[in-house]
Amino acid sequence: ISERGLRQEQVARALHNASENSAQPFFAINAHSLDSDALHSLLFGTRGMIETCGRGTVYINELTRLPALLQQRFAAHIEEQRWRANSGRHQGPRLIFATEWNPSEIKAENRIAYGLVEMLRPSGFTIKPLRERSEDTPYLARRLAERIAKRLGKGSHEITPGALKMLSDYSWEGNIDELEAALESAISATQPLLIDESLLPSRIRYA
Repeated sequence: ISERGLRQEQVARALHNASENSAQPFFAINAHSLDSDALHSLLFGTRGMIETCGRGTVYINELTRLPALLQQRFAAHIEEQRWRANSGRHQGPRLIFATEWNPSEIKAENRIAYGLVEMLRPSGFTIKPLRERSEDTPYLARRLAERIAKRLGKGSHEITPGALKMLSDYSWEGNIDELEAALESAISATQPLLIDESLLPSRIRYA
């Protein structure tokens, strides 16, 4: 469970790469881009990802926005895999779902999604928003600035202590995505040099 902008797919890839099945395939599905029939065929159809992924990983970017029939299909599939695991039989791929909402907030709107999230809760975890772990911001800012400068061919940039504090104090509603956009704006406007408070967007300077 996490808010937008926290790079959930990268977290899923990190979990896959750290597992004993890292050599197996990793598939990422954007639930927003396909209709119900296309999603069902892609996942559960003949030669679909569930069948062909082996012991790899299938990542779904938004569990609660899946069509209701597909949520039911996943619930049945997960129950089957748990039965196989308890019986010592071969299991399918690891499934990693992301969702932006707390289950209690969707109970009234989508009881199927609520039940599926509750089923997965024992093996789930929450990624805290950036504003609740400001101690991570300096590290993330430096890493992002390094990547952005390299991508833009701008050379090395250093963030001043004052700018880092300002970044750490800011409430990032867009999380890492918003932080990256702010740094890209600053780096695009400068030659390789220090990024100080004056180069940060006004919404951050005056927050």
